[in-house]
Amino acid sequence: MVMTELSLHSLRGRQSVRVTFKLTPATIDLLSVMASQLGIKQKTLFDHLIERQELHHHLNKGQKYGGEEQSRKQKTFVLSQESLDTLNSLAEQYHAPRNLLVEMAVRRLLPVLNEEQKKHEKRKVILQELNKELQQNYRLLDQAEKMLGAKDPVCIELREASKGLEQAYQNSAAIIERGKEMENL
Repeated sequence: MVMTELSLHSLRGRQSVRVTFKLTPATIDLLSVMASQLGIKQKTLFDHLIERQELHHHLNKGQKYGGEEQSRKQKTFVLSQESLDTLNSLAEQYHAPRNLLVEMAVRRLLPVLNEEQKKHEKRKVILQELNKELQQNYRLLDQAEKMLGAKDPVCIELREASKGLEQAYQNSAAIIERGKEMENL
């Protein structure tokens, strides 16, 4: 089977490349934290943010982002060849630095961050309630074992329910722990 040029071009566009940008620390942190929070790789997030149509739309609207005088640091990222080509093309077309285009693209995550921060606060409240339920469940299990004996079928069912509830609590606590990175952004 012979590959067509179209499929070869498509495959090359997906090839990963390493590119260094000079970005503000806030932008670097935002990209890192959001990739972690959303459970996706930075490369995937980066590629999504650097879609030609979206960046082109923002540039046409004349959207400006401050921070040009802010201190920047170099950071190397992995992205697809297609995303790099898009950045280079838009930088040339609009006579804009690639670094600024990346900043604009990453700042599109701010509304997502805002929503995730709100959910994070709600998750913390739910975790507290879940902890209360877990403690109540343990008290009920203890009472049932005293009344019926540990080998009673009802006690066995309550014990299994307690294990499931405790696992849900631990998993939820881990999600909230991961979300703590967002609290300072």
